[in-house]
Amino acid sequence: GVTGATIADDDTVTIAYTRATGSIDDANGNKLQNFSAQSVTNTLDTTAPTYSVTSVSPTSGNTAKVGDDVVVTITAGGNETGLTASGTQTVNGVTSSFAESGSGVYTVTYTVVEGNTDISDASALPVSITLKDPAGNAGTEITSIASGTAPGIDANSPEFSSATTVSTTQISITVDQTVTNNSAAFGDFTLGGVSGGSIGSIVSVSGTTITLGVTGATIADDDTVTIAYTRATGSIDDANGNKLQNFSAQSVT
Repeated sequence: GVTGATIADDDTVTIAYTRATGSIDDANGNKLQNFSAQSVTNTLDTTAPTYSVTSVSPTSGNTAKVGDDVVVTITAGGNETGLTASGTQTVNGVTSSFAESGSGVYTVTYTVVEGNTDISDASALPVSITLKDPAGNAGTEITSIASGTAPGIDANSPEFSSATTVSTTQISITVDQTVTNNSAAFGDFTLGGVSGGSIGSIVSVSGTTITLGVTGATIADDDTVTIAYTRATGSIDDANGNKLQNFSAQSVT
């Protein structure tokens, strides 16, 4: 054991032996011979790797929606290869996948999932990225990516809020955020409680309101009306392309 100091990875180490007290013997009692300073191969690696975020895709000015991948590219100092993930790597608080691309370049990929935290493009993107070298030395954790460097995150698709009758032939649906019509099909909406009636048109999609036209019958004041939605063709989208979530039969006031 070494005392009084620790061996550094850049030390040129030697070892010598001069027997004074006791001995180290072979099986027949022959004593270990003295030897002068001999080189010790120093295989220690106590230097932590360095690395930094060099790009993020999509870039700032864009917003990643549900299902999109956000790829964080990291370059190691000196283009060091063989680094691995130290612990769990996260982007936006979500476990993300790590990969080595070669030539000292690495990626951490985050897939946006419904219900993740929304992040404004003007805000920093929280991450937890720590890499280690083959000797187990871990570098400094990266905890955020500065605003202007990473995209925004929109992880919450439009949802049904309420529905009311506008007239005997129209229903108005309110959703929780502004939407637009992206070639949605009126047949994806199912009307209930109106004998002989069905949805025959999407009259308008404006702001947070979707207005549907009823065909085949008129809504009576004593009808117990419901409306449901299952997307099959086209979609009704928010500003970043997240699609209106399906909803089962909901009461129409």
